[in-house]
This record gives sequence, structure tokens and C-alpha cells, in this order.
Amino acid sequence: METLTQEDLTLCDTKKVLAMMDQIGTGGAELEKELMNARVEGKGKRPSIETVFHGWLLQLDGARFVGHCHPLHCNMILCSRRAEEFATQRLFPDEVLCCGSQSVLVPYADPGLPLAREIQAKVLNFLRRNYGSPPRLILLQNHGIIGVGATSMGVLATLAMAEKAARIFVGAASLGGPVFLPTHIAQRIGAKPNEAHRHRPTAVKTE
Repeated sequence: METLTQEDLTLCDTKKVLAMMDQIGTGGAELEKELMNARVEGKGKRPSIETVFHGWLLQLDGARFVGHCHPLHCNMILCSRRAEEFATQRLFPDEVLCCGSQSVLVPYADPGLPLAREIQAKVLNFLRRNYGSPPRLILLQNHGIIGVGATSMGVLATLAMAEKAARIFVGAASLGGPVFLPTHIAQRIGAKPNEAHRHRPTAVKTE
């Protein structure tokens, strides 16, 4: 990523990318072909097989940027039996403000369409339970994390805060177990109008 240039980026046709979600049995060589066909004017490198879930998440209300990475401490938790705790509970207020009062937890699925469809199912369920409010953080078991937001810096802040929270979670687990914020307090913090300014795009130190 440090050496990324414009030539390494590929512009894709959103309609063609989203159409793959409904194609039964698309995988392997067929998926590769569809991804190549989704390139605008046929230009650029082969899009990642994760292009499909990126394209679908960008259809969420207010979503203009999607970031995906595989942080060490997050994956320590996502490769453990405590992943659901990390997704559904919060340790400190700034975690709520950057990551939301809860995250979406997606069971492991193979990269490509299986993962995109699993993400779609779990996010739609989250939207139903949260009155249409989209998640800021999506956790992929045995894989990594996804941040969704209106700005690139906002997404980076979500991802960095998730890794900071994971480091605290892992440390607290070694000291007898995490002590979580009560659910009603986490929800109240996330809903405070006077806290809205703290959602502004910002850098988050994890040290």
C-alpha cells in the first residue's frame, strides 16, 4: 500500500459489480471473467475478488468509503471464541463513538461471492434491528475487519480504533477478563447529539 500509484487502481462499473450478487454459481474462472468485464472501458488491472462486497457496502445510506484490513489484535479475537463479545459489547466511550455501539459479526466464508453474500445477509439483519442505521464496523471471523463511512479519514479512524479496542480487549482478557460498558450506556453514548462533533474525521493513535 505504501507504493500504491494511480496505475494500481481499477475503476469498476457499479451496476456490473452488483449484478454478480444475484448470479448463481459464479466462482473461479467465471468470477474472474465477470470482474474483468466490470472494468470501466476495459482498463486497469484485474479487480480484487473482494470488489463485490465493497460495491455492495457503498450502497448503504451515507457510505462513501469502505476500508478493509487484517489487524493483528483484531484477528487474535476474531480467531477466538470471544469474537461475539467483541462485536456486541464496548469497553470505553471513544470505541462507541468511532465504531458504534455494536458491530456486525460475519461468520467465516470463502473470499469472493460467498463472503459478499454473507456480509449482505448479516448487514441487512443489523439494519432491521437498528432501524435502518448502518454499521460503522464489520468483523469477519478468521479474516479481518471492514470500516464503512462518509469520509476516508472517518473510516481510517474506525479501523484504527477497532485495533486499539482489540489490544485493550486482549490485555484485559489476560487480567481476568474485560469489564464492558453496560449496554444502555453504550447506546446512550452513541446516540448523544452533543457528541456528534467527536465523529469528525480524525487520526487515532493506537499506542
